[in-house]
Amino acid sequence: MNNIEMEKIVKSTFGGLLYEIRSEYEISQEVMAEICRISCRQYANLENGRCVPTVLNFINILKIFDVKIDDFVDKLIANGYVVPDMDPNREMDIVNI
Repeated sequence: MNNIEMEKIVKSTFGGLLYEIRSEYEISQEVMAEICRISCRQYANLENGRCVPTVLNFINILKIFDVKIDDFVDKLIANGYVVPDMDPNREMDIVNI
């Protein structure tokens, strides 16, 4: 998976998460932006998948709404975006360079 594909995944899944949270609390994008301490435009761009959140914004938003990072990763796995952990007991081929 290349960086462009990964960026699309983050945009779509994080935006979907924001929309789900906003719908659950029945609040506007403006209120969400205020809660997340970002501009209305930045929030709308995040929710609509037009930009990727900074690591700090990502962590803050998950923390504000008590979303566990594990739950977010589980959602990525369930949607086929991330391969689940590999079996640590599986032997790997080592290539000498």
